[in-house]
Amino acid sequence: MKNQKERLESKDLRIYQILNARSELFDEDKAYLSYLEKGFKGEKKFDEWTSTLSDNWLFLNDLLFECNKSEFQIDSIGINGETIYLFEVKNFDGDYYIEGDRWYKTPKTEIKNPYEQLKRTESMLRKLLIEQKIHFKIKPHLVFVNPGFFYTMPL
Repeated sequence: MKNQKERLESKDLRIYQILNARSELFDEDKAYLSYLEKGFKGEKKFDEWTSTLSDNWLFLNDLLFECNKSEFQIDSIGINGETIYLFEVKNFDGDYYIEGDRWYKTPKTEIKNPYEQLKRTESMLRKLLIEQKIHFKIKPHLVFVNPGFFYTMPL
């Protein structure tokens, strides 16, 4: 993995793990800790996959930027030539479906639309690159790493 920035646990994840070790968390906080741990595990899985690519790739993970007084976070970018491959990594499991632009976990629990998150991140990255006069193509990708993730099309 010589061409890959190592991914570290987020500040929030470390804080919640410490709090959980020291005291009993509220159910809502336990759920958030589980969400953070699952996300981190999925991102590490993605890192394993990308570590096998050729040396022509440079991967940067878990990036935090500010543009126009707005912060945005990027799970991973892969740089190859003059193209930045933007990756939003999801470790969803279970059955999901989409109606219009709304995403649902079966049976009918609405979740945040990960595609909207990817589009916002792409837009912010594009603005940042323009500000810095950096000319790269951006190719965004949503990556679902969990083999237990299933998408069904509604009839």
